[in-house]
Amino acid sequence: MSDLNNPPLDALERENQQLRRAVEELSVLNELSIAISLSRGTEEVIQTIIRRSIKAVGAEQGVITMVGDDVSDPTKTLVRTMASSGDREAYSPDQNLLGWMYINRKPLVINQPRSDSRFQGVKWSESVRSLVSVPMQVHSRLIGILTLYNKKRGGEFSTGDQRLLSILAGQSAQVVETARLYEEEKKLATVQQELRIQMFRNR
Repeated sequence: MSDLNNPPLDALERENQQLRRAVEELSVLNELSIAISLSRGTEEVIQTIIRRSIKAVGAEQGVITMVGDDVSDPTKTLVRTMASSGDREAYSPDQNLLGWMYINRKPLVINQPRSDSRFQGVKWSESVRSLVSVPMQVHSRLIGILTLYNKKRGGEFSTGDQRLLSILAGQSAQVVETARLYEEEKKLATVQQELRIQMFRNR
């Protein structure tokens, strides 16, 4: 007769897996935080996020697409800037994918892109085998989309990969937005200073 006070082994294993996952997530977030703190400028911050995300879920390539302010027509105005990992063929996220992410604003995993019913008619690059895409939001406002391509060794992206990438994107969004706003303020200050110098010279 089994001891009812002892949980089944499979329940213990699930708990251990959850604990290991939580430790791994905290470790990845800590590494990302340290790496970002050493970065300078929006571009470098974005590249750091891409590299750390690729490493975290075992992808081949990643890209962050920043969302523009004018989103009245998402398929035409969505892309402002884009930064890729750059060590492989550069993938540009399909406008249909970007439009889907803008409308739904939730994580998306595609392990069979050419047969996915949500993207019928989309002509994917021949080398795209799988992808996972997550929104980057600040106070419910979409500022960017993080997309990773091709699980290494021909594998498929899992719900665990999607969860971890969502956490990374959530933690990174505010950092990217802060860096972007800081650079805009610096540019504005420079313009104002140049105007003051010009006005002084014209006196």
